[in-house]
Amino acid sequence: MIQERDIKAMERQMGSPVFTWEEEDYPCVPASKVSEVLKDEFGNPISIQFRLQVRRSVLPDGNPPTSGDLLTYDGTDYKVHSSKMAPTKIFYWVYLIDTAA
Repeated sequence: MIQERDIKAMERQMGSPVFTWEEEDYPCVPASKVSEVLKDEFGNPISIQFRLQVRRSVLPDGNPPTSGDLLTYDGTDYKVHSSKMAPTKIFYWVYLIDTAA
């Protein structure tokens, strides 16, 4: 089972990447570009371009960005489609849509 120390180690190995949300930087582990299709609240397909793994402990009150929030990663602006807590409750997957797409 993934522990918080494992995620911290991945962050360090990747050069300590961060995303910016509400003018604050947060450490993360970026997934490679993804091509997933999720559904919006009306059941319409939405193409997800990117996903970040974010430790719950680094987020304000442990709450992740929510649907519609904007964030920046590696110079690219993204809109949050959704955030899902991992079964371990240690991190979230944050699913992103490229605002330029």
